Amino acid sequence: MRAILGFSILVFSMSFLAPQMSLAYFDLANGTGQESGAGGGSHSKTSYGSEKRFNLSFEPIVLLVGFINLDFDIKMSENWTLGPELSYWHVSLASGDPIYTSAISLTAWAVGVRANYYPDGVYQDGWYVSPSFQYVSAKASTISSGQDLSASVSEFAFTLVGGYNWFWDSFNLKFGAGITAASAPSTIHVQSSNGTYSNDVSYSPSSVGLALDFMTGWTF
Repeated sequence: MRAILGFSILVFSMSFLAPQMSLAYFDLANGTGQESGAGGGSHSKTSYGSEKRFNLSFEPIVLLVGFINLDFDIKMSENWTLGPELSYWHVSLASGDPIYTSAISLTAWAVGVRANYYPDGVYQDGWYVSPSFQYVSAKASTISSGQDLSASVSEFAFTLVGGYNWFWDSFNLKFGAGITAASAPSTIHVQSSNGTYSNDVSYSPSSVGLALDFMTGWTF
């Protein structure tokens, strides 16, 4: 899932989009259209022999900023789970710049697959190691000089985290950390609604960073 991983990557990407839109505005104003910018209860383990095969989990902390991150784990063997992960984030921010006549709308999403390895057995208290792979996409849009202006970026990301998982009868808690790596360089596409400006801006973000893994879930 690494929404966590995805989260740090998306935040970086989003922080880069607004300046690019600002540069695009000045190109529009000058009529150049040329390239701008540079590059609970008693604690009991669930046994492997139980009928519980699935675990649906989410990240509670990032919900505070409107970020939704879901994992759906499917037990594949005594020690492995595998399943999809989905992330979505939408927020509107005041631009703080008079050239924009509306707030900057930021939308990001990611889809991927995550595996979990449990040395002590699936859905048992113990350590885990988790690799995941995601496709991440982000878009920023606003209105400037009476026309819509948008910028978008996408990339692939790989994350490897490890930590400890606690399981109760159904509820479970996971906490870990690791590293995430994103494809780089990437390209930000900036365009205006009337077609007078369209540009691909290359940039090279840091391709490796820290990933935190804090999930709560339910097995069934």
